Amino acid sequence: MIFPIYEDYIVAHRLQLALIGLGKPQAFSDLLVAAVAINRGEELATRDRDFDVIAEAAGVLGLRLRVTTLPISKTRDAALLVDGRLGHVYELWRGHHL
Repeated sequence: MIFPIYEDYIVAHRLQLALIGLGKPQAFSDLLVAAVAINRGEELATRDRDFDVIAEAAGVLGLRLRVTTLPISKTRDAALLVDGRLGHVYELWRGHHL
């Protein structure tokens, strides 16, 4: 399991400020998932195309969010690739299971 740390919340906040500047604010839960991936140098594999916008904001900040877009399905989940294993990340900001 991966739990967000202080630095993840800081990066998530910085991403939101950049997104507001671009006129594209996003859900904080998505920003926190992205921040966890950024801070750990992991690739984010997701069906949620909002992460493409978040990756754009990361670039504005000089950060790198690697996003792989999976085929669209009826669910809106994100998955974080950790050590080559695909693990689903659900409601990370609420402290639920990863």
